[in-house]
Parts: sequence; C-alpha cells; structure tokens
Amino acid sequence: MLMPRFHLVVLLILPLAATAQSVVFIDPGRSDEVFWSMTRTAMQAAAEDLNFQLEVLVSERDHLKMLAYAEKVASRETPPDVVVIVNEKAMAGRMLKRLVARGIKVMLIMNTFNREQEKVFGRPRERYSDWIGALEPDQVEAGRSIARKLVEMGRSRFGSSLPVLAIAADKRTPASVQRVMGLREIIAQQVGTEIVQVIHSRWDEGRARKQSIGLLRRYPRTRLIWAANDPMALGALRSARALGLSPGADVLVGGLNWSSAALEKVYDGSMAVTVGGHFLSGAWALVMLRDYFDGRDFVATGLHVKFAMSPITSDNIDAYLRVFGDQNWGRINFKEFLDHSASGYNFDLTRVLKSAQQIGP
Repeated sequence: MLMPRFHLVVLLILPLAATAQSVVFIDPGRSDEVFWSMTRTAMQAAAEDLNFQLEVLVSERDHLKMLAYAEKVASRETPPDVVVIVNEKAMAGRMLKRLVARGIKVMLIMNTFNREQEKVFGRPRERYSDWIGALEPDQVEAGRSIARKLVEMGRSRFGSSLPVLAIAADKRTPASVQRVMGLREIIAQQVGTEIVQVIHSRWDEGRARKQSIGLLRRYPRTRLIWAANDPMALGALRSARALGLSPGADVLVGGLNWSSAALEKVYDGSMAVTVGGHFLSGAWALVMLRDYFDGRDFVATGLHVKFAMSPITSDNIDAYLRVFGDQNWGRINFKEFLDHSASGYNFDLTRVLKSAQQIGP
C-alpha cells in the first residue's frame, strides 16, 4: 500500500462554504513516517467531509520546529480558527500558551498532558478558555486488548500454560508505560500465564529482532509475544522464524498500529492481532470541532475524551481489507459520527466499517 508523501508544509484547499473554519495541524512526525502519514490523510478526508479548510505543518520529529510553527501561526495577520497540537516531547504547554494568547482555539490530541503538566496548565477550559478540548486513545485499554486476544487464542491453541515475552518501547513514554499496565492487568487475572521478561526496544523493529532472538533462546517455552507496536512485533516475528519457529502455530504475536505490514501478517495467519485506529485521532477531533462550531458543544460528554482502539484479527481482517485495503479514508462517512448528545462519541471499528460500507467505493 503506497502512502502519499508530504513536504514540510502541506496546505489542503477544499471547496469552502460560508461557514467553513480554518484548522492548522502541527504534526510532530516525519513526512515519510507511515503512522503520521495515515493521520494526515485521514484528517484530510474528514476535513473535506466536514467542511474545514485544513493546513498541515510537518515538524519532521523536530520539537523546536513545532514551537516555531506555533509562533508563526500565532503571528499571522489572519490566524486560523483552531490549531490542533500533540504533546510530543512535552512541548504542548508552550505551544498552548502562545496560541491562546492570540485568541486561537486549541485542540490537544493523541498525547495529552502528563500529571506534572496538568498542575501547570490544568484541564481544557479550566485555566485557558480557548483550550477547548482534548482527545486521546485509551492506551491502557490498548495494552489490555492485545493481551486479551493473545490469551484467548493461546488458551485455544496451547492450553493453560502461556509464558509471555513482552516488548515495550521504553520506561518513560506514557503510551508505552500505559500499554504495559494494560498487559499486566490482563496477565494478573490469568492462571498459568506469566510474563517471563519485559524488554524495551524503543519502538524499533531491528532492535526488537536483535533483543528477542536471545530471549526466545533463553525462554524456549514462550507461547505469546506481546509488543507495544507493530514494528517491534514484526521484529520478534522475524526472530521466531530465524529460530525455526512458526509464528501463528508455535508462538502467537500481537502488536499495535494497524500497519500495512502487520495487516498482511494477520491476513496470512502469522500474526495474531494488531490493535489500532488511533491514527484517526485527528479526524475524530475534527468531528468534535464540527459539533462545537455548529452549536453542539461536547462539554456534556466531557472535555477530555478517551476512545478505545480496536483489534484486528482473523475474525475481521477480511472486512477491514475489503473496505480500507487501499487506505482510502474518504470512504468513512464522518458526518455520521456528529452529534454526540445521545450517548457520547462512538468511534468503534465496527461502526466505522458500517459507515464506510453505506457510502460505497
């Protein structure tokens, strides 16, 4: 699946109606980074569907460039209506202060403030009225979801004894720490299941491969490999094969991201599960912003919204690939997710697939 390439600044000009608002997304990722490319293209599809003018500023993993972009946006003669930011490298606080000082509304997505930052900046609309909301995936539940599926499938294949090798990113990044918390919660509830070791591979496939090959030799009875993202899961999968193991038969591997490579492995049976959907955070933020600007404020639902990521396994891989195999997020009917007032926002994969199928190819 080919991903579109983005340069430092991407300006998407959409057909505008009189009520269209302008949104700037300060992207912390690289222009060639698969996850952030998926995030950008999904936001573009949502912006077109929801009548926003979207501009994307790609920071190329340079946190100082993120701050510079925020400064430049705040200094414009005609600033945008909203800026969407990510708390990468804990930089969101400085961006927030500069933007709201200019009267620009701010939406925080993906990585929100940690506890120390909350002491300084508070929560949405608490100390800064123009910080209108925050949206993030539930990272603890994501860790649970990978573990839950692995244990469920492992019980069926191997019985009650399920040694687990866990591959985290590091000991500080909230997403990694919280996903491991979810893993530990599920394993603690399972008789006969134990984590033999937790290693830290810095989100990197090559590092995970090098580390896991030695550990699979040390723990030859390992039956489940839990990884905090797809690249690390794929690295471990390669290690298992190098040792003569058959992933999907001798050992079950699970990761997170819904990456193309992982989806291919789920499809051929060598990978048990990939959890994901968090790349849609930016698109879902636009859904919330459309409600906000159209007079359906999400204050009653909560100003800090968490949504669950969804697992893709052999049970639903065909349905997913049939609809999104080409990663055309324009098939999603984003308008269907507006107006949260009845029961809150529901961004579940089943509903997303149903929405996409209703509007056709």
